[in-house]
Amino acid sequence: MDLCEVCKKRHYTKLCDFAVGSGIISSSRNFAELTRTCDKKLCDKCAVNIWTDCDICPGHAEEVRNKLI
Repeated sequence: MDLCEVCKKRHYTKLCDFAVGSGIISSSRNFAELTRTCDKKLCDKCAVNIWTDCDICPGHAEEVRNKLI
């Protein structure tokens, strides 16, 4: 389904960019870190923009706010 997972009314246009985990991968003696993101489907109205090209879901925005207080 291509509806926003927050409001469940509008089509999603973004995915939540909040980092929820990471891991290290290797290929041919090179190592790289992979960051896993929330990826909750968000419409423009429900997405919380925290900086250029970085949008997070309202739940993770609240988590960020609580850590800053």
